[in-house]
Amino acid sequence: MKTCCILYHSNIFSIYKKEWIQKCLDTIINQTYTNFDIFELNYGDDDSNLKEIFNLNKDHFFFKIKMNNHAEAMNYLLDLIFKERNYDVCFNINLDDFYSLNRFQQQIEILKGGIDIVSSEYVFTKETNGVYSFSGPVGLGNYDLETLFRMDITPLAHPCVAYTQKFWLNYGPYIPQEIPREDKNLWIRSYQNGAKLYIIKEPLLFYRIHDKQVSKTN
Repeated sequence: MKTCCILYHSNIFSIYKKEWIQKCLDTIINQTYTNFDIFELNYGDDDSNLKEIFNLNKDHFFFKIKMNNHAEAMNYLLDLIFKERNYDVCFNINLDDFYSLNRFQQQIEILKGGIDIVSSEYVFTKETNGVYSFSGPVGLGNYDLETLFRMDITPLAHPCVAYTQKFWLNYGPYIPQEIPREDKNLWIRSYQNGAKLYIIKEPLLFYRIHDKQVSKTN
């Protein structure tokens, strides 16, 4: 199975602390599942290349292309990965969050069963003076998808999504004009058209709470 993960950012060091990014990348590089490449897109005004800054020891493809928002960035990378490079699975990464070290392995096993896209439960994480506190987990996997949609809850945690090629070719792309609901709208459209969505009932994502995260900004 040909797999990769995506890192996309815009003027990242004006938004995130360097140690946040380091913690995220450490949990990616040290995954128990190791057979993946890294695609990085800098769509902002600076020249940051995370492989060079953090000495990432993985196959790495870097692109510097100015774009208007994160939805355009994701569309570019996912089209490249699935349509041009013919990858089977892509793991989404949010660089302010961090992950369980068996995230990729668990998601691969689920996708092998014919699921189109998979995420997991998650834990809210906050750092104060270098000390982490945790709350949760958020048990979305305890509810059926119909209930979550009716409650206007986004069922798949986007920072922990693993896409299949089938999912993206059949149900993508994101629609930038729908920000900040672009994730939820894509999940709804795909579910209504027969996509198999799955939430792992274990927190594989540590979702960092801070003032500059995209969900708060929107």
